Amino acid sequence: SDILDTLQRSERLLKSVRDENSELRSQLGVLEEQLDRTRENLRDLTARKLLLQHQQQSTNTTDEEEEEDSDEDDDDEEFCRCTTAGSGNYAPTVGASEDEFIMAANRLQSSSSAAGDNTSYPWSKSPTNDGAAAGLDMTPINKVDHKEDGKGEVLESGPWPLWRILDMLSCIPDEQVICVKKIQLIKGDVPTALRNYFSSYGHVITILLLQRKTRSHTSTLPPNMGFVVMSDPKAVKTILETPQHNISGSICETTSFENKRKMEQQEHQPTLPSVAIGHMPRHSVCSAPPESPTFTTLLSSSPSRSYSSSLSWSNKSNNHSILHPSLHN
Repeated sequence: SDILDTLQRSERLLKSVRDENSELRSQLGVLEEQLDRTRENLRDLTARKLLLQHQQQSTNTTDEEEEEDSDEDDDDEEFCRCTTAGSGNYAPTVGASEDEFIMAANRLQSSSSAAGDNTSYPWSKSPTNDGAAAGLDMTPINKVDHKEDGKGEVLESGPWPLWRILDMLSCIPDEQVICVKKIQLIKGDVPTALRNYFSSYGHVITILLLQRKTRSHTSTLPPNMGFVVMSDPKAVKTILETPQHNISGSICETTSFENKRKMEQQEHQPTLPSVAIGHMPRHSVCSAPPESPTFTTLLSSSPSRSYSSSLSWSNKSNNHSILHPSLHN
């Protein structure tokens, strides 16, 4: 009887264990179903998140492209108004800052002399020609004087506003200027890349980058247009034969330059006598017809300087030397 009782208890325990096992299996099935639903929900949430991120990236990219296109349109419109349709909606041309222009001119003249380059181009006439003949002091301006106003030397490349670039280029024949577009694609230092590339065609006088603007404010985007001033017009013709150039791995476009503002000023200006005229606005000198006989203009002294600048025009040189800065004590 003891063995029979033990066997019955074992059967009852086995049955209870089987019942508990069956219940646990049912609960496990429920948990597996919940886990499957959770996984599906997680996949849905992940897909929605990725879709939302993609939409946001597309929206941001579209906004940036629209802003860039708007800036380019404004820059092109502004450039076209001032190079093909007169002065546009701008204040009267008052000329670039006397100090800045003289500093850039003397730097270019000094670098040309140091390199042994005898090529004459605007603002680099020999001290022995018209300026010396007029009895003017041709002492170069020291770099120490450039920093006298506490600003230090002004970079030639800029970026500059369009009115100032056009004013500077009004002293240079259009045949020596190249307009380079899409320079915002160039990686690294843009002026250096432009100078290194176009130096293979000839001597580069200077690089001027255009400051980008929208209709209401100055843009923080990098310049998308620049102007390369070459010393040899033949080099410019050679460059313009190829409308697109690969500069530092980026395709940039080159076009010719025609400063209509300078032409209009020349048409409305009377012929100036070949004598020294004091206190003349700078833009009057820069816009003087290149075919005029030699004349010398003494600009009024800058308030922060103790010198005056002399600008000389001449058609005697085959290189069309136009402008020469000098120092008066």
